[in-house]
Amino acid sequence: MDTAPRPNDSAQAAHSETEAERQRRLVWEAEGIARARASTAAGYYATSAEVKTWIDSLGTDNPLPVPTRAIRDRADLTRHSGCLVS
Repeated sequence: MDTAPRPNDSAQAAHSETEAERQRRLVWEAEGIARARASTAAGYYATSAEVKTWIDSLGTDNPLPVPTRAIRDRADLTRHSGCLVS
């Protein structure tokens, strides 16, 4: 998903990020990515199938709770095409 601001994006025009804000955001993002990678490496994640099932349930009469991450077998991780870490 491309979330880069567009040239005519009014949100970008309303708030231009200062260099200090940009640096804080980049540190925050890097820390979050590092936590997610460590969590996945330790075997904690929700599979893409679990997340898809949850997303498909939203807006229905019986929405499912947000999938929780669980300890998985490392071999299981390689069998999935993707995973999301919570």
